[in-house]
Amino acid sequence: MSAVIEFTLDGRTASASEGELLVHAAARNGVFIPTLCHDDKLDPYGGCRMCVVDVEGAPRPLPACATRVAEGMVVSTNGPITELQRTLAEMLLSEHLNASPGGRPNELLDLANEL
Repeated sequence: MSAVIEFTLDGRTASASEGELLVHAAARNGVFIPTLCHDDKLDPYGGCRMCVVDVEGAPRPLPACATRVAEGMVVSTNGPITELQRTLAEMLLSEHLNASPGGRPNELLDLANEL
């Protein structure tokens, strides 16, 4: 069984299992981080970058779907990072050709509307 660690998430103390993916730890602690490429059945790789977060000490934003929580980590999901998420959504939309792929729900459009 993994040890429980503490980290800071948007200015509040949060807990997670050691090595848990940040996107999962945030969700369990009531913080939504947008994702498009994340799927629990696949290995994490952070391809779409929609889930980027600021991690204190990191040289650039990190993908929450491919970053594991560490003891004492300080993470911000709001502030300037939200503008980056909006810009990423706009970039993805500029390449998006089919608003209704086969009549299925379109997660990109839904996320863009939310952001």
